[in-house]
Amino acid sequence: MERINDKINSVNSDYELQTANALWVQEWYPVKEAYIHNVKKYYDGEVTNLDFAGKPDASRDTINEWVEARTNDKIKDLVSEDSITANTRVIITNAVYFNGKWVYEFDKELTDKKPFYPTKGEEVSVNMMYMCNNFNYGENSKAKIIELPYKGNDLSMYIVLPKNNNIEKFETEFTLNDYTELKNDMEFVEEVKTTIPKFKFEAKTELSDSLIEMGVTDAFNLDRANFSEISGSPLAISRVIHQTFLDVKEEGTEAAAATMVGMGMGMSISWDAKPKEFTADHPFMFFIEDGRTNCILFMGKVEYPEYEE
Repeated sequence: MERINDKINSVNSDYELQTANALWVQEWYPVKEAYIHNVKKYYDGEVTNLDFAGKPDASRDTINEWVEARTNDKIKDLVSEDSITANTRVIITNAVYFNGKWVYEFDKELTDKKPFYPTKGEEVSVNMMYMCNNFNYGENSKAKIIELPYKGNDLSMYIVLPKNNNIEKFETEFTLNDYTELKNDMEFVEEVKTTIPKFKFEAKTELSDSLIEMGVTDAFNLDRANFSEISGSPLAISRVIHQTFLDVKEEGTEAAAATMVGMGMGMSISWDAKPKEFTADHPFMFFIEDGRTNCILFMGKVEYPEYEE
């Protein structure tokens, strides 16, 4: 993990990529020195004492300012007013910021209003970008995939476009193995007629219920949670909040994400002369990946692409 963080946070003039981790602890709450050491050593994390119980507003402001500074002011108010209570003991924050330019930028003059077909509902008119260039491309019976590399050649966006317009069914059945197989079967194609929408979105999600539904139950229950490697005192997760910003346009992508965990008591390459078409005119999934570490930094789906300047 230490080496992965070093790779991700290494300086590159072609793009901005930074991850940051921090541990915020109630000032009198006992946290084991070994855990603090590991946070600093393996995650390059900061450890700060705050007075959640006595000064919840000041504590919230401190954490939010930290997140904003590390996401170029894209993630604001991660910690909301009701996130800190008298029982809050530890808050863990993680922030990721990325700003990169495409290797092959889309020509703004070719961007035009075109139809997009949501899985449910009527078609909408969206800003569609277009280019014809050489890309890594692949497909199977269920989906198409294309790799859009960023300058610096360390990071890429992979777009996975289902052949059937049913994103809910597709994402439910789509596994990491499916994604890996699609990528491994990609070929370098000289001409790929590529049409994708511009899209920008911000989202803030409470993940606690989703994690419990996935089976992560003991961690939220004070009687069953075992965080003894963090502290000798009882500890459980109270909330998990994730917030994302993403801007995909002709020049490239700007993206930021931050997560707060509140704890309290209680390819293969070949040449193909035949042009391919990749037209993302219905819902799709995307992955921004660091090729040096094979880490997926951002992933999501686009159901209704919207773009406001």
